[in-house]
Amino acid sequence: MPTILFNYSTDNMKLKLIIATGAALGLFTTFAHADGGYAGLSVGSAEQKKSFEFSSTNISRTKDTTTAFKLLVGYQYNPTFGVEAGWVHHGSSDLPLSGRIASLKPESFYAAGTATLPLGNQFSLFGKLGLANHRTDIDGSNKTNTQAFAGVGLSYAFTQMVSGVVEYEDFGKVADEQPITAKSRVVSVGLRVAF
Repeated sequence: MPTILFNYSTDNMKLKLIIATGAALGLFTTFAHADGGYAGLSVGSAEQKKSFEFSSTNISRTKDTTTAFKLLVGYQYNPTFGVEAGWVHHGSSDLPLSGRIASLKPESFYAAGTATLPLGNQFSLFGKLGLANHRTDIDGSNKTNTQAFAGVGLSYAFTQMVSGVVEYEDFGKVADEQPITAKSRVVSVGLRVAF
């Protein structure tokens, strides 16, 4: 039976978390003092596709649906272009390993450029493209990687300050270290508040 060893530097992860948290706080502070800023919260469903390679001829593949949630801040430079940063928790799912079941808990910090296309007085179509840094807890061991990130969505302005959004986001491989790979796609609904 294969033995899985996870080598992980706690100091390296702490440094990344400090940098990501500092960047998010910096963005929030900047946006909070400028017109065009917004903050949001979304809840939805994450589809996690996972595979574990026992051997070249024995690969276990599973797919789970979990509850995901997201916190974000953004800034619109003009009605078309902007930037956005956020944190996403993809939920927790089971992963079959060598003779046992482990837990897989991915989360992501992302930064992206955004583009918006108004569809009328209240509806807008938007897209985003950027990078996501994933931190995935696999049965107590943490693995990190960075992937391209993309999303599309539709927003509806209830007022000048408050909008509802529906989004689809592809985070790519939230875990990508043999023998384990996992992909996550999130569909969510949420609210954005402009300030």
